[in-house]
This record gives sequence, C-alpha cells and structure tokens, in this order.
Amino acid sequence: AEVAKDIILQANLKRKKQDLVAVSTIVERSLIQVFSSQRVQLINRNKPKDGVNLLGSELKGRIRESSVTLWGQPKTRSFIGLSFINLGPLGFEIDLLHPIVDNDPMKEEKEEM
Repeated sequence: AEVAKDIILQANLKRKKQDLVAVSTIVERSLIQVFSSQRVQLINRNKPKDGVNLLGSELKGRIRESSVTLWGQPKTRSFIGLSFINLGPLGFEIDLLHPIVDNDPMKEEKEEM
C-alpha cells in the first residue's frame, strides 16, 4: 500500500510539473505576440549588469537595480520587458523582465554546435 501511494504521488507531481511548463509556455508565447517590440537581449549573459539591447534597434539600456534578473545567473539571454523608463541620451532603464526561452539565440547557438 505504501509503494502504491508513492507511485501515485510521483505521478501527480510529474503531472503538476507538466502543467506548470504548459502554463509558462502559454504566457511566454502571449507576451511575444503582444509585446514583441519590447523584446530585449542581455549584452553579456554572464554579467546582466552590462545591460541589454532592444532587439530591432540600436538602443541600449540598463536593468533596474531592483530587478530580480540581476540576482542570479539568467538561464536565457532574451526577455520581454514590461517597464521602460526613457533616460534620454543615456538610453533606457528596464524592469519587469519575463524570460523568453523558445526563441533564445543562445539556445540556437548551442544546438548548432
């Protein structure tokens, strides 16, 4: 009976993880569709403080100091930014970054190697 409970628990955990991945994918695709003009890419994935480039333009910006993106090692270089502050000739400051994994150029480079 204890083994059966463990098997059922493992199956439920696996299903919940799959559901979370599916929801995350739906959110990601929706953000890309609605906010594609707000897509940015880290200049240096290993040093997010180096800033971002706004894709499709020559604009460079920095990530707001309070952004969660600066707290750790990002798993992707591409993000949709939901909060932009124009800093004039200094570029822009960005926050509320949502990672975009599906079309990540770093992922494509790794697959080609």
